[in-house]
Amino acid sequence: MVIAVLSLSDTLLSYVGYEGATISYIVGLLVWLFLYLSSVVFKFCRWHRVFLYYILIEGIINWYDYTYIIPISLRPMVAIQLSLAGIFILIGLYLYKHDKHPRKEDCGKVTTRIC
Repeated sequence: MVIAVLSLSDTLLSYVGYEGATISYIVGLLVWLFLYLSSVVFKFCRWHRVFLYYILIEGIINWYDYTYIIPISLRPMVAIQLSLAGIFILIGLYLYKHDKHPRKEDCGKVTTRIC
């Protein structure tokens, strides 16, 4: 509900001429926080969270660029973003390969204990 109110506030402020992206970044951070806490509560694998870390770091870079204007042109910024994406994809693939996953046969078994 808080995210919806902030999103509505951002839309209304944009309509009256306020072009700041602060509220948008706050909404994005709250959505990211919700997704991260959900991944912890539902015990997702580590490699699922790698993509959340990528979204966070990319959001921080974009916020910093919007606020303080990083003095590089568009092409190097895109190169940085693509390099960052490639690094996180490789980390995610490494963790996917080396995490201990249950076999698919084990996932279908339901174990109930009758007392």
